Amino acid sequence: MKQLSLVLIFFLLLFCFACNKEDIKPAGENYFPNSVGDTWEYDVTDSAQYVEGSNDTVEHYSVKVLIVGTKKLADGKDATIWQYNYPFGIDTNYVRIVGDTIKIFDNSYNSHTVEGLKYPALIFIQPFKVNEEWDGKHLWFDTLSVVKQKDVITSFQTFKDCFQIYHHYIGPNMETKDNYWFKPQIGMVRIYTDDYISAPLMYRTWQLKTYFVH
Repeated sequence: MKQLSLVLIFFLLLFCFACNKEDIKPAGENYFPNSVGDTWEYDVTDSAQYVEGSNDTVEHYSVKVLIVGTKKLADGKDATIWQYNYPFGIDTNYVRIVGDTIKIFDNSYNSHTVEGLKYPALIFIQPFKVNEEWDGKHLWFDTLSVVKQKDVITSFQTFKDCFQIYHHYIGPNMETKDNYWFKPQIGMVRIYTDDYISAPLMYRTWQLKTYFVH
């Protein structure tokens, strides 16, 4: 009798699990994840940050990126709010996807005025294809290109078939040479920024540690 009861309990649990499983939305349904609740955590190596009161470079720290909600920008249209939690403060970007175009606005003039919204900080065209190129919206020289598709090995995980996207910008007293490695349905798995902005050369390397996407 006891064995029969255990068998019945087992099948009831199995049935409940199967029913609940159908209600669970699989992670990574969106080519470019941009849903409220998506989160990523990165290990960052940074040449630009210093410990307050000393000359020691902060070589490694963690940054948690969360999509915390939506906001109407200056043109009255919605964008998702991407919050970057650094150990030394919080930064915010706004992301809007229009057709095949991903527009990223930083928390500066280009997200606060209708005119500024014509000049996103970054533009990506999805889906990515090797050898495709497009121009950014900034003056002088601003171009992006999909360099290759390959596996990316980080200190935490191997990501298959990622797209490497190169962003090159030249402006007055500044130049950026940044690389992004993107895994569809996951997001950026590695980022390397190499920037000169009226100051010594600065670089950051981002490696994805953990993530949760819808």
